[in-house]
Amino acid sequence: RLGDFEGAIEQLKKAAAISQQDPVLMDHLGDAYQARGQTGKAREAWRNALQLLEGDQQELRDTIDDKLRNKAS
Repeated sequence: RLGDFEGAIEQLKKAAAISQQDPVLMDHLGDAYQARGQTGKAREAWRNALQLLEGDQQELRDTIDDKLRNKAS
């Protein structure tokens, strides 16, 4: 459901536990945390996403860097 960030967080955490190497999942988890006002958890998820990125994912790296600079301060 749109706006169900708490439900999204739970589903994304389950998915991340299964696919621990997916930076996109971690990015979305960070977005959901940020939408719930959980800035510290958002920053942690985005940092984890950055660590999982491979060299050919520069666009996602730039997007996450922007989130860390501008949304989670």
